Amino acid sequence: MEMIGVFLIGFGQVSSLDELGAFLKHVTGREPSQEMIRGARARYERIGGSSPLLKITRKQAKKLKVLLEISGISANIYIGMRHSPPTIHEAVVEAKKHQIKQAVVITLAPQYSEMSVGAYLKLFDQALEDNGNPFPVKKVRSYGAHPIFIEAVAANLKDAMEREPAMNPASTPVIFSAHSLPAKIIEKGDPYLDELKQGMTGVSERLKIGNARLAFQSRGGGPGEWLGPSIEEVIEDFKREGKAQVVVSPLGFVSDHVETLYDIDVAAKLKAKELGLEFRRAASLNDSPGFIKLLAALVKENIA
Repeated sequence: MEMIGVFLIGFGQVSSLDELGAFLKHVTGREPSQEMIRGARARYERIGGSSPLLKITRKQAKKLKVLLEISGISANIYIGMRHSPPTIHEAVVEAKKHQIKQAVVITLAPQYSEMSVGAYLKLFDQALEDNGNPFPVKKVRSYGAHPIFIEAVAANLKDAMEREPAMNPASTPVIFSAHSLPAKIIEKGDPYLDELKQGMTGVSERLKIGNARLAFQSRGGGPGEWLGPSIEEVIEDFKREGKAQVVVSPLGFVSDHVETLYDIDVAAKLKAKELGLEFRRAASLNDSPGFIKLLAALVKENIA
């Protein structure tokens, strides 16, 4: 079989605290205030000073290549980040040099939104155009309702609930967490919220979860209403309802980075502790066998 290219497209990361100012400027499109930099620095210091995102993505790429080879598919795996090196443009330039015959693009965000996945894919299209559209491309817009995704998320949530002492899925409240976006996008027909609800329903039905709620985190700046409620608000709701435990499943995230390692593992956990609730977090998919199985399936579903 001819060599194909698989692009794993991610948000980007801060590799060191010295990069924070430039990174935040690239993300927000404006010069960050010193207050914003100090706040970001404090969050990164709590998780060790940098994000593991790129390291995890490289592990995903390596394992995906091996699994595809076992299936008889020869593939080069390219990593492109939206806000930091290696960039999406650099990934396309590299693939062009290798003269691949076709490509599959997978964004490392499970649910589609024009503001997230849509923006990634536009950058990819621009990189293709800048390089003369050197190969045909199939784009995976979303996979948040894919059966293998549901299976993988459910497996990690099940593992979290089966730690000692075990939690009962029928009675233990579960928060499915995702990145907040401006609420106005939903009014314009963006499928993000619907896809999150589909994923939550799929995992809940698989594990027979009796009390599941969707919550949002990592709200951005700017005016207007953002998707809610927040994780902290839902934790408070569970406390008022007399619950003693809570489990968070990072449904809207694939790999660990500051939004799981700080926003959930530090901030949300602290809120639960303050209110006297036992807190657990299901592991992110990262380079787990279930997620690599999903990536391989998405490639196979999109190659000629």
